[in-house]
Amino acid sequence: MTLSLYADGGVIHVNPSPIGGTYAWCQVEDGRRVCTGSGIVTPEECNMPVTNNIAELLAAVLGLASMPGGWDGTLYTDSLVTLNRVMWPNELRLM
Repeated sequence: MTLSLYADGGVIHVNPSPIGGTYAWCQVEDGRRVCTGSGIVTPEECNMPVTNNIAELLAAVLGLASMPGGWDGTLYTDSLVTLNRVMWPNELRLM
């Protein structure tokens, strides 16, 4: 069994957005979607305008939290910022 996680997020209208952003994540097992999650994040929840990086990170964190205990797999995201924040939180940033 191969269980992978795909995550993405973006803002509504402009970046940063005074309206908010959207995010989604999806677990894929052997090429088949098995679990998904999505939502909207508002500036009120963040105490600031929502950026694409906030939405991307939220998708990854919520997706990772949905994975089974002991999961060892691949996180797919188009955001290098998110990968740096999730995978190397205490290491030198690549950017």
